[in-house]
Amino acid sequence: MPVTNFTYDIYSVSGQGVGGSYRPFRGDLGHVFDAKTNTTSDGISTGFEIGIGNLTHFGFDLAVTDVNSKTGRWRNDNPAASRLSHRASTGDPLYEKYYFKEANEKSVDADSMFFKKVGSSKAKSVLLNQLSEFHTVGDHYYAEGGSIPSDNYRKKRERRNQSLSMITRGELAAYGVEERPDLNLLGTTQTNAKAHHIAEITTLRTDGARYVYGMAAYNKKQEEVTFAIGNTLGNKKQVEVPLQTPILD
Repeated sequence: MPVTNFTYDIYSVSGQGVGGSYRPFRGDLGHVFDAKTNTTSDGISTGFEIGIGNLTHFGFDLAVTDVNSKTGRWRNDNPAASRLSHRASTGDPLYEKYYFKEANEKSVDADSMFFKKVGSSKAKSVLLNQLSEFHTVGDHYYAEGGSIPSDNYRKKRERRNQSLSMITRGELAAYGVEERPDLNLLGTTQTNAKAHHIAEITTLRTDGARYVYGMAAYNKKQEEVTFAIGNTLGNKKQVEVPLQTPILD
């Protein structure tokens, strides 16, 4: 199986008071898993035979197969999962479950303990205890030694030179700067707008200036057209126009 890792998007930002490439970071340490799927396969086969001869015999066979396979999150016998879970909130109003930072920005980590809890610069793996041939338990220890901490999240926000934050459509009514259903996603006309979609972006510059982008735009239609032309243009003629002004290097 390949090693599972998070992938992220790079956001190219260009606007009044802000510019550059930003990427999201997690403020906690969790785990990922496949979406839950269920596959069921049923089958029935029958067979009947009869023999006529010196010895007459009859035979009838019936076979029923029922196969049910499941994939998804490892829930049972996995104490490590409860310690490696993403947190929506921690009770701290300054907690960030995710944040945006310029892609190439270097800064000193304000929460060095969080860096140590996730293993610093070393790779970590969960200790797997095989109790029997078909019974494996994910322990709450690392295979390299040490217990998996239960508070795998940042207690201090990471420093950024220029803050870029955003709120979703579900948070807009409570935290938006201005509630404008006609301009943003609160109105019922935006049927494609989901609660987790980005609705407002705020950037705070190093000089203290604050810019709020509160009008979300959707691309609802996309057309891709290809065409080609040959050497023959019908009744039209190709005309060469002489260059009047010379080009200067």
